[in-house]
Amino acid sequence: MRFEYQKKAFGLGALSLDHGGISLRAFRHEKRLRPRAHRNMLIQVERVVIVGRGGAGKSTAALRLSELTGLPVIELDKRFWRPDLTPTPRDEWIQMQRELIAPPQWIMDGDFGPHDVLAVRLARADAVLILDFSFVRCAWRAARRSRERADFWRWLLMWRLRSRPALFKTVAGHALGADVRVLRNPAQLRRYLATIDEQMT
Repeated sequence: MRFEYQKKAFGLGALSLDHGGISLRAFRHEKRLRPRAHRNMLIQVERVVIVGRGGAGKSTAALRLSELTGLPVIELDKRFWRPDLTPTPRDEWIQMQRELIAPPQWIMDGDFGPHDVLAVRLARADAVLILDFSFVRCAWRAARRSRERADFWRWLLMWRLRSRPALFKTVAGHALGADVRVLRNPAQLRRYLATIDEQMT
């Protein structure tokens, strides 16, 4: 499976204070996320990691991408959270991810903030989608989806200020050689999926 990298439409732009007041260190990490592929270079995608703010639609994006590519979806939410909504212990989560990333093809969606060990699946990914949607949009979607606990809303509110810099740093350090896309809104996500659809036909 191959699709064309379109830098103008999907490349990473500079962070501004309008996007959460990110520090200079976070800005540097985002600059490091720029894909190394040439603008017109075709790249192969078989293992995709989708992360981002809660309520951004990661699972929906994963299902749509699966429809277009035939790649199987591994929904990490169902594996990470226990029945009492406590997170899987770190060592156990690392081992579980090692088993999940072993197959040659998959799409994994999920972002568990400080509870996560994202580096494990990033090291195996050849494409990373970061859904960096606005707080208002994500909060509206999350409220419609289900009732959430107070700690979820705190994480959602502070995601750009606290979680995003750490996320960019982890992606820059562990998704080496992967095609990384920061998608700022649903329109950019739709264009990304449309590009893949064109490449698949």
